[in-house]
Amino acid sequence: MENLYKIIKDVFETDVSRDFIKRASYYSSMDYVEYVARDAICVSDRIDQFLTLIWADEELVGFRLKGFRCIFDNVIKEVHELRDSDFLPMIVAIENVLTHLGNEFIGDDTKNAYKLAADLATRDNVQLNDFEHALAA
Repeated sequence: MENLYKIIKDVFETDVSRDFIKRASYYSSMDYVEYVARDAICVSDRIDQFLTLIWADEELVGFRLKGFRCIFDNVIKEVHELRDSDFLPMIVAIENVLTHLGNEFIGDDTKNAYKLAADLATRDNVQLNDFEHALAA
């Protein structure tokens, strides 16, 4: 691995951080929030159009939740006359609404997958509080 770091440094004239930081991040170009707890080779398991679970060595290490911006733009923004800058603070509210609706309308298998993601988020105290990083991403 040491050679890869050297190649990247030489070719791209940049230093690659070797320190992994657990953090939830919002990626606006793909409209998802992602959290990964461990730097490892991972396999993504898409549960439905909103949730993907991320596994490493048969252990749940992360998740990806899609569609926050879509819901904000198509459902909430116009009704409440909000600005684009209101989006990131609204993520928690959107999450709560989706949780409530999901508990009523999804099947048990899918509900279990969402519970796994929620348990991981609770265990690791996952928060999307780095709004500047989220906007940059």
